[in-house]
Amino acid sequence: MKKNWLEWCVFAVGLSLTLSILGYLIFLGLNRGEQPPTFKVTVGAPQKVSEGYQLRVDVYNLGDITAQSVQVEVENQAEKAQFQIDFVPEHSSAKGWVVFSKEPERPKGRVAGFTAQ
Repeated sequence: MKKNWLEWCVFAVGLSLTLSILGYLIFLGLNRGEQPPTFKVTVGAPQKVSEGYQLRVDVYNLGDITAQSVQVEVENQAEKAQFQIDFVPEHSSAKGWVVFSKEPERPKGRVAGFTAQ
């Protein structure tokens, strides 16, 4: 049985997509960097909750290697809060929340430690 033009078009589109994705993945695999995890931590505006003030914390991994067990600290004058993020993939981000009893004025966040392979 002879294929019609629509079947050939679907085959061509599927084949080109498959080969394009395969080529892109090979390119990424060959050109992967080895820069260790480097972090950028941003702390959001405080939101009033029943326990005090809640702040969103975004942790960006600018490196080429996934970071594991990332320990994040947020300080505000007399208070300090900590939390852990299991994984922050390379060139990606993760978020967490901290709660302070008093309204923070200028909270600062930092990564206190992590593991990487």
